[in-house]
Amino acid sequence: MNPRHAFVQSVPAVFLDTQDSLTQPASRCLEPRRPHIGLLILFGPETRAFLHSGLAARLAKHWRVSVITTNPASAAFSTLGERHVHAAPREAPSRRLGKFRGWNRRLHEAWMKAQGQPRWRHEPQPLRPGKGISSRAAAPSKKNCPCWLRTAHFMERSMARLSGDGRSWERLCEQLGLDCLIAADYAGPAAVTALSAAARRNVATVVLTNSWKDVYAHPYVDVAPDWLGVAGQPEADHLRRASPHLGPDRIAVIGSLHLEPFVRPGPIPSRAEFCRRAGLNAARPFLCYTAASPRAVVGEESIVRALLDAIERHPAQPQVLLRLNPREDGERFRPLQARFAQCVVQKPRWEWAPQDDWNAPLPEDLDTWVATVHHAAFNVSIPSTVTLEFAAMGRLTLNVCFDAGHQPPHASNARYWEAPFYRQIRESPLVAGAFSGQEFRALLTCRLSEPGVWGLSPPRRAASPVEEAEKLVWCALASQEGKGRRRRA
Repeated sequence: MNPRHAFVQSVPAVFLDTQDSLTQPASRCLEPRRPHIGLLILFGPETRAFLHSGLAARLAKHWRVSVITTNPASAAFSTLGERHVHAAPREAPSRRLGKFRGWNRRLHEAWMKAQGQPRWRHEPQPLRPGKGISSRAAAPSKKNCPCWLRTAHFMERSMARLSGDGRSWERLCEQLGLDCLIAADYAGPAAVTALSAAARRNVATVVLTNSWKDVYAHPYVDVAPDWLGVAGQPEADHLRRASPHLGPDRIAVIGSLHLEPFVRPGPIPSRAEFCRRAGLNAARPFLCYTAASPRAVVGEESIVRALLDAIERHPAQPQVLLRLNPREDGERFRPLQARFAQCVVQKPRWEWAPQDDWNAPLPEDLDTWVATVHHAAFNVSIPSTVTLEFAAMGRLTLNVCFDAGHQPPHASNARYWEAPFYRQIRESPLVAGAFSGQEFRALLTCRLSEPGVWGLSPPRRAASPVEEAEKLVWCALASQEGKGRRRRA
């Protein structure tokens, strides 16, 4: 076993009992011997991984915790207090450094494509031939890829240091007295600048990927953190192949943080109470349909209509709880809601500010969504993260893998089912895929008529992603302290 990984597993589960630093008096938060942890939240959905999962509260039992975000006035942070939320610097990298990073990533993408591992793109994009660097041009570097990546990584760090990139982030680290910076992103310009600046200030860096797709969408890591936590072993293996300059001892499997409330749910309201709040009939079963982003799926209204048509005359009189995508107002589904009485719309409690590219879940939405997953008969959706959330609670999902109309392969719903990160879900007995309208209706009838046919089973007690993430933070701080001692010696 790798020594670093063995060290992680040996970290004690119980630390010194202290008051929560997010709520204790300011005098306690200023204790000089308590390390200061900064949670970098650049995009709204990252609040699920850092706040709603309970990670921030758990870290605050042992260390001082602050949130650094692009939207400090967001209602998502209303329970933390102003002194624990800080504005992230708005600093863009220099033009020369930005060009070098872009060229480096395109070359890496071409090399990965030549290896038969093209970059995953979540939203369909028009094909533009002739753009970027061809895989043939990158072919000569395949043999010496680790050496090339390490050289490019060194050059990028040197350029960032010489150009003064991230000076405002360095000042913020010094003002807050940060000992560790935790980020959910390692590829965005702001995240790269922040991690690079933190490393130069001798601040420990930990990246806990927000989504299982991140590793496949952004396989190149510009700034190597002290620890990088990923959702599963396939993601870790892919990242080791794609970024060999990282070193295998920096990557650890911790699970998905946003699944913590589904793996270990809190109090859930009764079915009668939930149905009353949602506007459902508690005496009739209901299934959940979770809408995808309008930019990712074309013609989803036709799929929902096919679902409603298929169950309209079923003897059990099932209802459909249509959960909208957080980035829409539901206008596209209004005709269906007026036509079908069994269709009830659930609007997620998310804060959506398109002008700021900010879309964050509010704390009260988590309780509603966990209760929805718990009480629903099963879920119907395009292959997505929602499937993981239902599977975490032992609930079944029917994935829609066909299109409302003809779509090219790069824009088809089937590509989500066939994605490399979806392999473990495809093999799960809790998930079935429908590749045509006829198969979709047959699977719906089968599920509604014979509930036991898909083998519903209680979820396996998985390791807590929050506990695994805490171990990485502890190890990063210990490693950084060791480096400091060696320098002082």
